[in-house]
Amino acid sequence: MDATQKPLLIPPDFAVYAERHGLFQLYERMMQELIVSQPEDPLEAMLAILKRPSDDVPTIVIHGPPAAGKRTMCKLVSQRLRCVHVVPDELLRDEDSLIAQEAQSQLLKGKVQDRTWAELIKERVMKSDCLTKVTAKSGDDVLLNVVIDNY
Repeated sequence: MDATQKPLLIPPDFAVYAERHGLFQLYERMMQELIVSQPEDPLEAMLAILKRPSDDVPTIVIHGPPAAGKRTMCKLVSQRLRCVHVVPDELLRDEDSLIAQEAQSQLLKGKVQDRTWAELIKERVMKSDCLTKVTAKSGDDVLLNVVIDNY
């Protein structure tokens, strides 16, 4: 069938392409933002959304009781969204980090202080694999802003 004649059909391989590149999620976020902000010029607003560096990866914190499946869910979500999975155990294992060493000594004494956890998270988020997804300048990154502003 000629793609220029009605009914206009979307080729089946487009769905595969769109899924692989997260186009459906991008479109959904753009529409939500347009509905909420209702800009005078929607096309300019859409271009601004597309130009934002960290718009494609949301910040997600999964919290719950022990053995609730948080780590499993985090791995699935991070693979699906192509984002970084930050785990407390991995933060403590960083042998090159003075903050991680301090946290390990606090852990041996009983409990790691909240300020130390915040510094560990801040240090981890500033590593190269996170910087492509999160920038301290973006203002969209709730976790990094909370860490920086409160500690």
